Amino acid sequence: MFIQKVCVLLILIQSYHIVQGSFSDLTETVFVQTNLQPPQYANVTGGQNIVVLVQENNVDLISGLLQESRVVNASIPFDGGTVHIIDQFLTLSQNISSTGVALNATSMVGALEALDMTILIGELKDVTLFVPSNAAFQRIGGSLSNLSNADLYDILSYHMISGRVVLLDSTQASDGSFGTFSEGELSTLAEHSSFTTVSTREC
Repeated sequence: MFIQKVCVLLILIQSYHIVQGSFSDLTETVFVQTNLQPPQYANVTGGQNIVVLVQENNVDLISGLLQESRVVNASIPFDGGTVHIIDQFLTLSQNISSTGVALNATSMVGALEALDMTILIGELKDVTLFVPSNAAFQRIGGSLSNLSNADLYDILSYHMISGRVVLLDSTQASDGSFGTFSEGELSTLAEHSSFTTVSTREC
């Protein structure tokens, strides 16, 4: 049983290190899909994404828990495509609780867990979360204490897009509008390589 589990884990890790398509020229920041598709690790249509981050003279891959792996030897052709050598394994994506803690978004994680929303998010496919920072929660701390669970659930649901993975790349900034889980709408406005999230919800 142990050997079987190890073999399954190795297959998962291997699939996460194979991207769909041949990227022989790493000159710009892009999002690429990997072959990691089992729902317990990547409940994302087509496979979990990683970021190829190009900055100055370095190319880094951003994987689960915001971990970075650096390309140390690039663009080596083989008979099936291209190989890039990286300095460490990519980190498999984790659930929203583990990811939020790694990103120091503990206030949001606490709120989601208090309402059992982490279970809901774990069951959904293709989810995008706009997670307020701990500082954002602190600024409205007094107001939160007066909210019912239903009101808090509605607010947190408004920060969640279900059915679409929204990838925001400041190097290729563009505007967009997205329906939220609470049947509202959010818009992203790109300006000077940054993004602003705008609420278009009617109260």
